[in-house]
Amino acid sequence: MPARAAPLRRALASCPANCEPLPTTLEEGLRVLRGHGLATPRALRNLNVSLVSNAVSRLALRLLRFRPLRAAWRLELGRDVRVEGRVWLSGPGRVRIGDGVRLLGRRSAIELHAHEGGEIVIDCGALIEDGSSLEATRSVRIGARSRIGPFCKIMDNHFHRATGDRRDRPDAMAVDVGEDAHIGPRSVILPGASMGDGAVLGPATVLSFRLPAGAVFPGSARA
Repeated sequence: MPARAAPLRRALASCPANCEPLPTTLEEGLRVLRGHGLATPRALRNLNVSLVSNAVSRLALRLLRFRPLRAAWRLELGRDVRVEGRVWLSGPGRVRIGDGVRLLGRRSAIELHAHEGGEIVIDCGALIEDGSSLEATRSVRIGARSRIGPFCKIMDNHFHRATGDRRDRPDAMAVDVGEDAHIGPRSVILPGASMGDGAVLGPATVLSFRLPAGAVFPGSARA
């Protein structure tokens, strides 16, 4: 941790790890952060580093790294989550981020968009890189230790029909990415597609079917 972050380290370390419950409103949360000297531009910069695991550090990460602020209360955040840059939370659904997840939106913001009744789950140790977008009307799940490269799109709904009334939204089809999977840059995973454990999707690939565990699939294809 840089030397200028020493006051931040001391402030967080002075907070007991079990100082639950977290505040239940945005106003209460910001008041807690101000009391620990965290709601400042310098503290915001220093949150690029992985913080110690306690309730106030998670609160700081939740309120200072995710936008919009009020969406942070729909977020379930694990321990040792590392966020660099910005993560945009949109929609009224739920987002669950497991322990040790890394969200690296330094060049371009990451979007996590959970619609009403939808849920995005990012399991422990997963990595999501710049500009990627996950959108769920039902369920999008990223397995533990999986990696999503820059500028990928994962969605569980086409949002309009190919024929007939294009204003009619089709049913959602859940997307499940297994553990230790790898998704190359600029790839797209369509509704109903899935990847087994350890599967690899090449760069700039469109996936619309189940990719078996351990398989390597480059290029665009359809089921």
